[in-house]
Amino acid sequence: MKKILATCIGISFASFLFSQNIPAIKVPQTVSSIFAKTYPGISVVWEKEDENYEAVFVYENRKTSIVYSSKGKRLETETAIKQSELPVKTQEYLKKNHRNAKIEEVSKILDKNDQIIYEIEISGKEILFDSNGKLKTLKKDA
Repeated sequence: MKKILATCIGISFASFLFSQNIPAIKVPQTVSSIFAKTYPGISVVWEKEDENYEAVFVYENRKTSIVYSSKGKRLETETAIKQSELPVKTQEYLKKNHRNAKIEEVSKILDKNDQIIYEIEISGKEILFDSNGKLKTLKKDA
């Protein structure tokens, strides 16, 4: 299981180009305590994103990341999901507009206001949909 966890974290999160892995000791106590209380016993890799801290881990067999402010406020939770878990409208959009494209990653994001956003990484682009499956934005990866 540890090998699977390490492989998932290593491969799946290699795309976070602007993040920097940091030792757990450099994570503010408030942040690490909130994470440990919410996810007791879960192994985590910490990354620094600008002034925020990102916990990268596997939870219930899904790669997950949570971005916290330096004061411990959750800013975003991103969880990998299967394409079949997307809203029907989103699946229809993908079939119509990206039938032959390789989907690299599908995620469900819970933003700081508890709004759901679906993110699909496909052919060097990020496509974002709202919780009802309506297209929000289409942008090239940075």
